[in-house]
Amino acid sequence: MQLLINVRAEEQKMLQEEKDGSEPLFDDDVCMANAFIFFGAGFDPVSTTLSHCLYDLALNPEVMEKLYLEVKRVRDAHDGKIDYDILKEMEYLHCVISETLRLHPPAGWLERICTKAYQIPDSSLTLAENSHISIPVACLHRDAQFFPDPEKFDPDRFSVNNKNNIVPGSYIPFGDGPRLCIAERFALMEMKAAMALIVSKYTVHPCARTQIPLKLNPLSFSNTPKAIYLKICRRQ
Repeated sequence: MQLLINVRAEEQKMLQEEKDGSEPLFDDDVCMANAFIFFGAGFDPVSTTLSHCLYDLALNPEVMEKLYLEVKRVRDAHDGKIDYDILKEMEYLHCVISETLRLHPPAGWLERICTKAYQIPDSSLTLAENSHISIPVACLHRDAQFFPDPEKFDPDRFSVNNKNNIVPGSYIPFGDGPRLCIAERFALMEMKAAMALIVSKYTVHPCARTQIPLKLNPLSFSNTPKAIYLKICRRQ
């Protein structure tokens, strides 16, 4: 919000100096629209990803136990504390979140505009200037060419030993290039902190109402399930 306020003030100052009658770009509607995007982008994708992560852990108890042991080991080494630096030590937690984002990217596709004519390498296809491009994120993430056994929840794909095998551009839950999501690091930290706290205190399990496989909400713009029902138990 402060960035928007600063830009608006700079624009008003510039228009006052130029006195050419130009209308301001950053009016009330533009500022309110950006504020709405910040709220929407900052809440729904994080909450949906956490829900998907708990669902995947419930269906893969061996992954949940491995994650719990890592979280417990790291927290015990730091007197039970969790902060930014401590979260970075939880490497398997990063793998679990990354695999969740692979299987359930918040945005099923990305929209871009081609700024100049571009010929796709090793093909006869040329993208014309101003072409609207839809990038199928969910399709890339579940393509067996890039991720063997793509329907399997396997956090080890993102381990230190395996992450270099991921083809650049095939894993883009936060987008890529200069239009990469500006909140990527914050969102990852937020999700890691939440999952570390949850798995250290609770276990999650399928119940009679758990949908296997999940059914997505066809009325939602994002990759949102109709509902996720799980059984949550406090750890002894």
